[in-house]
Amino acid sequence: MRSVLFSGALVLGATSGCVTSASHAPKDPPPAAVSLALSKASVSPLDEVTVTLGASVPPGTTMDVRDSGGRIYFRTMAQSPSVSFRAAGALGIHTISLLDGRGRQLATAVVTVDCTTGLQNEETQDGRAQVGGFTRLLAALFNTMSRSGTTMMNGKPHHTFVPWIRDHNHVLKAMKYFDADLLSGVDLYRDTQRADGMIWDNHSRSGSLNHWDWRFADFNFVGRFDNNKLQFRRIPVEADVEYLYVEAMWHAWKATGDDEWLKKTIASGERALRYSLSDPMRWSQGLRLVKRGYTIDTWDFQNEEDAKATGDPMKIDPKRTRFGVMFGDNTGVYHSALLLAEMLEHLGQKDRAQQWRTDAATLQQRLDAIAWNGHFYTHHVPEDASIQRDLGVDEKQQVSLSNAYSLNRGIELAKRQEIIKTYQNIRDHLPEGSPGEWYTIFPTFKKGFGNHNDEWQYMNGGVVSIVAGELAHGAFEAGFEDYGVDILNRVNALAVKYGGRLPVTLRGSNPAAPDAQFSSVSLKGVANVALTGAAAETFGG
Repeated sequence: MRSVLFSGALVLGATSGCVTSASHAPKDPPPAAVSLALSKASVSPLDEVTVTLGASVPPGTTMDVRDSGGRIYFRTMAQSPSVSFRAAGALGIHTISLLDGRGRQLATAVVTVDCTTGLQNEETQDGRAQVGGFTRLLAALFNTMSRSGTTMMNGKPHHTFVPWIRDHNHVLKAMKYFDADLLSGVDLYRDTQRADGMIWDNHSRSGSLNHWDWRFADFNFVGRFDNNKLQFRRIPVEADVEYLYVEAMWHAWKATGDDEWLKKTIASGERALRYSLSDPMRWSQGLRLVKRGYTIDTWDFQNEEDAKATGDPMKIDPKRTRFGVMFGDNTGVYHSALLLAEMLEHLGQKDRAQQWRTDAATLQQRLDAIAWNGHFYTHHVPEDASIQRDLGVDEKQQVSLSNAYSLNRGIELAKRQEIIKTYQNIRDHLPEGSPGEWYTIFPTFKKGFGNHNDEWQYMNGGVVSIVAGELAHGAFEAGFEDYGVDILNRVNALAVKYGGRLPVTLRGSNPAAPDAQFSSVSLKGVANVALTGAAAETFGG
C-alpha cells in the first residue's frame, strides 16, 4: 500500500494504481461510554486503589495509570466488575484511563497521590517505645525541629531551618523527609562564599553597624550583602563550617535528585574544603591536619587562659593563638571529602573524585596516628607538645561529643564499635542524677571555662539530645541494635517528661538534696520583740 495526497484529501491505494477516497471509507462507530468509579479520591504511595467498572466494558479494553510526570506505571486488561492497583510513581495527580482495542479513550478518572513522613505502631500504656511509642517519639522530634525562617537576599527568598549553616545542616538531615525546599538554604551560603573558599557561619538582617562589625573585622570575618542590609559572620575560632556546608549540599542533592543544581554548586564545595586544607588559620603545617584554638570540641569559645592571646574567646590570631587538632574537625573533613567524591563521580568527574578519596584517606591516617587511643579519639592534640594547661581534668580521659558524630562519618567498623563500648561504659557508671551518657564532654573541666560553662552545664558536661541521636544512629549501623533501641526508649521518655519536645541541654549531674535535719533552738536569751501581750510580760515588757 501507498498513500498520496490528491486534491487535499488523503487517499490510500494499492500498488496497482487503484485508489479509494478516504471520504468514502466506512466510518468507525464512536466508542461507547463506560462508567468508571474510584474507591478513594486521594491516597498515599503503595495504597491500594480499586477501580469499579461498568458492565458495558467492551472486550480488549485496557486500563493505564499515569503518575504526575506522565509515566505509565500500571497497565492491565480492564474487566468488570473491578481492577485494583497500588499507587506508585511521582506524587501529584494520577490519571486512570480506559482505552479500547484501537487506543481510543473510553473513560478517565484522577486520584491524588500524596504523603507525609510518618510512623504508626502500637503504644504501650506509658508511651515508651519498647512495644510501640515510636509514633510519639517521631512527633516529638518533629515538633522540636520544625522551626524555620526565610532570608531575603537580592529579592530572592532563601529557606533556612536555623540561620547558622551548622544547625541548618543538622536539622536538614531530618527535615529532608518533611520539607520541600532544601536547596535555597544551601544557595544562600554558596552565593555569599568568600573568594578564598571560606563559608560564613551565620547571618541576620542588620542595616546599621553593630558590635560584630568591629569585633570580627580582623582577618575579614564579617561581611555584608544585599546593599549592606544582610550581615554574615564567621566565628573565627571555628574550623568546622566548610565541611558542614558540603554535608548540607550532599543531603540537599540526595533528597531532591537535582543534578542541574549540583552542577552549579559542586565547585563551591571543592573550594570550601580546599580552604580548610590550606588556609594558614585552619591548616596545621606541622601536623598536616585541620587545626583550631582550644575549644570544647566543636564549640566556639576558648578557655580563659587561651583567650588571653586575643582578648576574645572567639577570636584567633595566626601568630599568638596556641593551636591544636580537634579530631572532630578532621573526621568531618574526611567524611565530606568522601561525599564530594560521590557527587563528582555522579557528574562524570572521576579523576577529581579519586583525588578527594585519596586526600581523605591520607587525612584519616594522620589523624588516627595522633588522636586514636584505642577506644575513642582524644579531644585535643596541641601543635606544640610542650604546652601544659591546668583545666582540672585528665584531658586524655575525656570523651567529647564528636566521637558520637564520628560514628556516622565513614570511619572503620572496629573504631565505631570501640566508641560505642566507651559510651556504654559511661552509661553503666553515670554520675548521680544524670539523665544519660550523651555528654558534650565527660569527665568535665573543673576550671578554665567558668565564664562560659560551669561544670555540668551545656558544653562542659551537659547532656544533649544531639549526641543521643548520633549515638543511636551509629549503634544501629555497627551491630548494637539493642543499645540503639535503649537510647531511643530513654529519649522518648524524656520527650514525654518535657511535654512533647526535647530540651537542648540537660544538667549532667543532679545529686539528690541532703535530707533536712532540724533541731529546736531557744531564742529566749536573744529575742527583743514579743508577738503577744503575755510574751511581753514574760520578757519584761
